[in-house]
Amino acid sequence: MNTAASSMLLAALACLSCELRESRQVRPAYPPPGYSPPGYPAPGYPAPGYPAPSHPAPQQSVPQGNYGAPPPQAQGQPGSGVVWTPVPPTNGSSNPTWGPTLTDIMQRKPARETGTWPDEEGTAHELTHSIGFELRLAATRTDRRATGFYVLGGRAAILHEPSFRKAQVAALIPPSLRRYRYDLYLAGQPGWDDRPLYVWDEWNAYINGATVAIERYQLGLEPHTTFAVKDVVLAVLEFTVYAAADILAAMQYEPSYLSQQPQSREFFAFNAERAMSVFQRGRKLPPFDYPDTDAYEATFKAAPEAEPLRASLRSLYGAGWTRRVFGF
Repeated sequence: MNTAASSMLLAALACLSCELRESRQVRPAYPPPGYSPPGYPAPGYPAPGYPAPSHPAPQQSVPQGNYGAPPPQAQGQPGSGVVWTPVPPTNGSSNPTWGPTLTDIMQRKPARETGTWPDEEGTAHELTHSIGFELRLAATRTDRRATGFYVLGGRAAILHEPSFRKAQVAALIPPSLRRYRYDLYLAGQPGWDDRPLYVWDEWNAYINGATVAIERYQLGLEPHTTFAVKDVVLAVLEFTVYAAADILAAMQYEPSYLSQQPQSREFFAFNAERAMSVFQRGRKLPPFDYPDTDAYEATFKAAPEAEPLRASLRSLYGAGWTRRVFGF
């Protein structure tokens, strides 16, 4: 191989290994400096609480609590048909200050990952991306459009990317539901435009990060400063809205996708239940009781401009499921 060809190959490999990290390095703070929530009233739409999961914990060196355990899926219900890929531990690290869920993630930290982050939920978020990156590298050996999502408990789902564009997904989100992360992840990141499940990758990372934040607070591992309120739990609902726009985009731009890719259809249902479980558990805890949480939820549940999102979910999963999971 000549020098020019060698240089091109090395550049391509470097790009492949770093493409996920590019988006992770610009994850915004919770919230960004100068952000203030809208001043509209909070109508108070308390969605039905989703019970904490009660199934046995997976085997690992630190017992897995119910905090991050995926919710149980009744056979035949939306989300019960996901085909899971096992994700065994890569190491035996542990620290009593981590909590069970962060331990679960840290024990699956890829060997090549050397990054450090300023807080535990951020670490969980970024390592979720790292684990997903390794899953994607392995899966693309047989499917160049594959991507992977680690959902805790040693389980991951491998999905096939649709052919519509992320920009098409972004356009379906009504302005009233576009919080500050929209500009970075939906309108921004043009390098991911042909990978619309990039939205689900961020969604999944925010779920895992919020799970760690809630768990560490409830276990007394993370003290709360009276005036320090993060929107890390509201971010889970925000990204659930954005993730739902992928479903609407599939129906509009690639109608065969959800029937031909049942894994994607089932995974959304599974992860939506997981997301709403995390959201409901953390929304009123002092560190996460963010001012515009109720108003944002009410907009998703009842605003006319959000009806296409709600209708797409009812059409695909049934009104009984959407009432139970989302309250609409």
